Amino acid sequence: MKKQPSVARVLGAVVGSLGLVLVLICAYSLKEAVSRHSDSNRIVSLAFASRDLTTALVAFRLERGETLSYLAAASAASEKNAAGIAELRTAGARTYSQALQTLQAVELPGIADHLQKLRGLWEQLEELRPRIAAA
Repeated sequence: MKKQPSVARVLGAVVGSLGLVLVLICAYSLKEAVSRHSDSNRIVSLAFASRDLTTALVAFRLERGETLSYLAAASAASEKNAAGIAELRTAGARTYSQALQTLQAVELPGIADHLQKLRGLWEQLEELRPRIAAA
């Protein structure tokens, strides 16, 4: 004859099963929360990188506009104007380096290739600047 399980054993098994299910649900929720936290940190890093790139772009465009207007002028730029362009150039270089630092901290697939291309374009710009100053 088979012995029937006692009420205490059945209740213990039910409570133990519910406890196990609760632990599994909590573990899954914790894993999802950590994943969302990681994603939100990446988004914050990308927002900072976007801000820094936009600031660098604005500084570069201001420098370019001033430079082009003096290159198109009939007379040479004064020392004051050249100092203003140099100031804009310094601001652009500073914001560019800040943007590079921010982007290097971001973990994205393929970002290294984009950073390398950006560095190559900046080097081309740096090669042109002495010729622009001479003109």
